[in-house]
Amino acid sequence: SEHYRKMVDFGHKLEATGITLEEIILSLHFFEEVSLPLLMREYPEKERLAQVTFALDMLFHNELSCLCLAYFYRYRSEIARLEKLRDDLTHMIVHDLKNPLSVITIAATSLLDDIRQDGKITRTDYLELIAGAGQETFKMVNNLLDIHKMEEGKFVLRRSKNDLNEVIRGILAAN
Repeated sequence: SEHYRKMVDFGHKLEATGITLEEIILSLHFFEEVSLPLLMREYPEKERLAQVTFALDMLFHNELSCLCLAYFYRYRSEIARLEKLRDDLTHMIVHDLKNPLSVITIAATSLLDDIRQDGKITRTDYLELIAGAGQETFKMVNNLLDIHKMEEGKFVLRRSKNDLNEVIRGILAAN
């Protein structure tokens, strides 16, 4: 029949998107595993239960099975998108943290070399580099903690009025 052909075509389209056999089986058996035990309690007479089960089974294995598969695909795609976003964010954070940590390591090593040669600290610019990179790293870690608070719904925004030109000048001056 036309309806059956459309269902098969839809199934092939879903299969082509990469939905696994496990997802298809789960959606098709949802009725038997979850709904049927509830119906058995609701309809203790076997004849009426058989009629309801048959009607729901026919409905489920047609429109609802397609709907379930579509939802599985949607959530699976969303999970994949979020995992990629998390991986990209992790890569960016690690890359950004490497820069100030490299500055701290190089400056501290240079400072130690100076101390070993002269027995004293002769250049304070290394200490300034270390302090600046340490502050930058501290800000990044605090930003990560703020993101965590936002995810938990515990982040409190502090609103204030600022002159946008001043903010831009401050950013430009810092860079």
